[in-house]
Amino acid sequence: MGATGTDPVYGAAPGCVQGRCQFSAAKTMIDQTYAALLREGKDGMSQALWCDQGGHAFSERDPGRQRIAVETLNEDTGEEERISKDFCGQCAQASGLTTKRVTRPKMITHSAEDS
Repeated sequence: MGATGTDPVYGAAPGCVQGRCQFSAAKTMIDQTYAALLREGKDGMSQALWCDQGGHAFSERDPGRQRIAVETLNEDTGEEERISKDFCGQCAQASGLTTKRVTRPKMITHSAEDS
């Protein structure tokens, strides 16, 4: 037993303290917890965010959402401070925060021989 009366894991050596090593049980528990968290993320409800541009709620899963940091003047202190603003995909596009994704480079239509 460890100093706190628990099963030893860290630094356990001699025969994993007479065959009572809990590493495999702990790893199994961690793997099960990780799998449950992944399921919760996929099956669980998404969070609602507030679009600072459009003044409406939107899903955190909005594929075009953007978060930007801006410097604003704090009226109380007179100093600039950095704040984050969230944009839904539609408002981000309307504000010019996104660009169209290029999936392939343009084809070259002439060769060196054409020159």
